[in-house]
Amino acid sequence: MIKFFRKIRQKMLTENKFMRYLLYAIGEIILVVIGILIAIQLNTFKENKQLENVKQEYYQQLLIDLEKDTENVNANINFLKKNIALYESFEKNFNSSDLKPPEIQKELDKLNLFTKTLIFNTNTLETLKNTGDIKLIPTSLRNKLIELNRYQSYLGEIYKRDFTIYLENTFKIAISNYSSIEAKPKLMKYLNKYLNIEKEKAKSITEFLTLYKFKYFLEVRTIQQYDNLLNDIEAIRSSIQLQINIQ
Repeated sequence: MIKFFRKIRQKMLTENKFMRYLLYAIGEIILVVIGILIAIQLNTFKENKQLENVKQEYYQQLLIDLEKDTENVNANINFLKKNIALYESFEKNFNSSDLKPPEIQKELDKLNLFTKTLIFNTNTLETLKNTGDIKLIPTSLRNKLIELNRYQSYLGEIYKRDFTIYLENTFKIAISNYSSIEAKPKLMKYLNKYLNIEKEKAKSITEFLTLYKFKYFLEVRTIQQYDNLLNDIEAIRSSIQLQINIQ
């Protein structure tokens, strides 16, 4: 093709047809420019297609992370609700009955002394931030993801702080009231095995009642926070699904 055009130019020059040659040269330049622009467009289209594929993959991974978070949050809510129901049943029985210390000990032993932490799935978001691919996500959705991550971190820190206080105080009470640090975790066994003086029993029961009440309020508040979190997660899932459907 190049040889063909070169022959045409040479023929025009030898025939002294300068104007026709000039017009032809301009036309040839235009064709070259058009060819370059087409090549650039094709390359840009290819790059955009690749980026779109990467973005769609991120969307799918984000949906998987959010689905796992939803399942884990709901599982924790169910766990906390069981703890709350046990405590409310105990409190109702405690307030309506004239229970003796051994009976109170027996009722306390039915309560769950322990709690569970919650780990969120943030791998995809961390990858987006670390690689700089976060810029592929539309600004509105990007901000929602970042705010969700901040809220998750906040909940994790609050939960860790408050329940650490609860567990540390539980441990202190156990150490101060029991002659052995090898006491089994069940409160009933603690009290029956290591407390022989009625006054000490009353003191220990009072302290544990205060701790369980504190734990109860923490669990009620945590469920409220988790409900808010689930609403945020669902809103983000809908936004991601909308972006997927647009393509």
